[in-house]
Parts: sequence; C-alpha cells; structure tokens
Amino acid sequence: ALGNDQTGNGTRERPFRTIGAALHKAAPRDWIYVDAGLYDEAVVIDKDTIGLMGVNSSATVIDPPGDSLTRRLYGIYAEKRTGLWIQNIGITGALDGVHWFGVAKSTLIADSVGYCGRYGYYLRMGSEQNTLADNIAIRNMLDGFYLADNSSHALLNNNTASDNGCEDYPFRSLMESDEDRLDLAADAVATSRHGTGIHLFMSPACRLERNVTESNRANGIMFSTRSDRTLAVGNVCRDNGIGFWILSSSNTVQNNLIVKNNEAGVHLSGSYFNAIAQNDILQNDTGVRLSGRSENNLIVKNNISENRVHNVFVESGSQSSLIRNWWGTTDELSIRPSLASRATFIPY
Repeated sequence: ALGNDQTGNGTRERPFRTIGAALHKAAPRDWIYVDAGLYDEAVVIDKDTIGLMGVNSSATVIDPPGDSLTRRLYGIYAEKRTGLWIQNIGITGALDGVHWFGVAKSTLIADSVGYCGRYGYYLRMGSEQNTLADNIAIRNMLDGFYLADNSSHALLNNNTASDNGCEDYPFRSLMESDEDRLDLAADAVATSRHGTGIHLFMSPACRLERNVTESNRANGIMFSTRSDRTLAVGNVCRDNGIGFWILSSSNTVQNNLIVKNNEAGVHLSGSYFNAIAQNDILQNDTGVRLSGRSENNLIVKNNISENRVHNVFVESGSQSSLIRNWWGTTDELSIRPSLASRATFIPY
C-alpha cells in the first residue's frame, strides 16, 4: 500500500502508510479504508466504534513482524471496546489473528485468518454479543474460532474453519510468566485435544448457523464446560476427529450434516438435556456416542446410518432417549447390532 505516515492526512489523495497511524488519527465512528497490500504491523484498536474495511481478505493482509509463536503477537488486538467492525481483512503469521479481550457488540465479517501460532479468532473475558460472519480460519495451530470465558450471546454465521490443529504444540515456549500460565490454564480443555474448528468454552447462549468445519484435527464444533443453551443449526461437520463434541447442557443441535468424521459424529460427554434432532449423521466411525453419565438427552428424528463401527454407542451409566430416528433400514434385526448399547430405539 502507498502512503506516508509523516505527510499523509488520511485522505484518498494523501493516505497513511500504516493502519496504526490511521487509527491514531481516527475518532470514534470513523471508518478506515485499508488499500490492498501487506501490512507488517500488529494493529491495536484503542477506541470504540471504529471500522476497518479492506479490499478483500486476500488483497489486504496483516502480517505482524516476528515468529507466529511470539508471545502477545496479535494481528488485531482490542481490549474492553464496543462497536468495532472489521471487514475484508486477511491476517497471517500472528500468535492469534484476532484477539479481543472484553470486546462487545462488534462485528467480524469476510475476514480470513491462517497460519497463526495459536488461534485464528480468540474472543475472551466477556466478549459478548458479537457477530462473526463469512470468515475463514485455516491451518492455525490450535483452534480456528475460540470463544472463552463468558463470550456469550455470539452469532457465528456462514464461517469456514478447516485444517486447524497440529500434532506437537510447543505449550511451554509460551509459558514464561504468571499471566501466560493463567492464559494457558484457561485453554486447558482446548490444548488437551487441540485443533477444533469452532470452540465455545464457558460461553453460553450462542447461535451457530451454516458454518462449515472440515479436516480439523480434533473436533469440528465443541461446546466445552458451561457453554449451555446454544443453538447449532444448518452446519456442516466433515472429516474432523469428532463432528460435535458436547460437554455442556441444554443445547440444540438441529438440521446439521455430520459426515465422515474419524471418531464420533456427535459425542455427548457428561452432558444433560441436549436435543439432537433432524441431523444427517452418516459415515462416521460412530454416529452418536454417549459417555460420562450423559443423561436426559433427546436424540430424535435423525438419519443415523452408514456409520462404520456403531450407529450409537452408549457407555455404562449414560441414558438418553433414542426415538423416531432412521437407521437406514426397517429391519430390527439389522438395527440392533449397530447399537452398542441396550438403548431403546423403538419407535423409529
């Protein structure tokens, strides 16, 4: 991008060279239009109601200087702000592409984050009521989208998360201070099975619509501890370790395509009162798995068939209702062996 931070004034005729210089001059409610180019800077937004608009996320790219495992090297960082809007921006080579701490009522749209050392999009510590739409998270070392610590009431719509997670993550290289230890303690669930497309941790009442998660190392979509009362509808979970891994309660998973995942299509672990309804759960290792005393879940009107080992596997101590599902056949003698449990599947 052309421009000069010393002689520029932020007009089309005299643009700034860096996004940071434009932000320094901007006032709340200003829009900053970012031309095509590679911006070797870490962007910090310290004002409310600021908009950043790129050309598109392939043309306008932020690549902050330093290795992607450098502590606190973020592509776009904001703390305790509201009303932000980030659109058509690409980010690569950061620790976290977008790192928001207590940012509320803000929007990320048509952005792309890839090849980051930890998370693509990391919203934490009360980052509530945010909208993430039409974004891409690809080949980040941990999770594509990670909403943690009461980042509740978020809408995630039409995002794509693919190929996130790596086999040998260097956790201790980032743990050099007490603050780092706290950060990694909050990530404990993520790092035990890292590589999730969309991960909610202690972030309830979110809505996930029409997202695609594929080829993520651990999970397509994960609802961790206390991520209750979330609706997931119309999503695709394909070729992940687990399609949906649910460790929270009172969620609704409906009308999703959950196919060809290497372990379970849906895994309910120590969770209660979830509704798994009208999904296509096909060609996974196991269609639906219940473990850790998962009880009082309703698994109804799904197409659960063609799974390689079991259509349903219920561990001892877990009990839920399996009714009116389609098992690929009406032959009860064929249905029963595909259920590794004594679960009642009639009526179907």
